[in-house]
Amino acid sequence: MIQTVSAQDVRNKFAEVLNTAVYGSTNVVITRFNKPQAVIMNYKEYERLMNPRLRFTAKEWEDGFKIFDRLRTKTRNIPPEQVEKAVNEAVEEVRKEKRVQGRR
Repeated sequence: MIQTVSAQDVRNKFAEVLNTAVYGSTNVVITRFNKPQAVIMNYKEYERLMNPRLRFTAKEWEDGFKIFDRLRTKTRNIPPEQVEKAVNEAVEEVRKEKRVQGRR
C-alpha cells in the first residue's frame, strides 16, 4: 500500500508517518510542491530491494546466472568492452522507447 504525504505534514506528524511505514506496511511517498521527493518504508522492505539475494528466489537467482553463462559462452571471442558497449546501447534504446511510450 502507498500513502502520499506532503513534506509539511511529515514535519508536523513525523512519528505518525514513521509508524505508518514501520507497522502499517505502507510506503509513504513524501511530496514537495506536489512532486514525489522521497519515500519512507519499512526497513525489511528496503533490505529486500537493496539485496538481490533477498529479491529473488534461489531458482530465479540460479536461472539468472545460467543466462550469464550462456552469454559468456557466445561472446567469449569478443572483447569484454565491446560486449559491455553493445549491452549499454541496447539498454539505452529500450529506455528511450519506454520514455516515448510514457508520453503517449
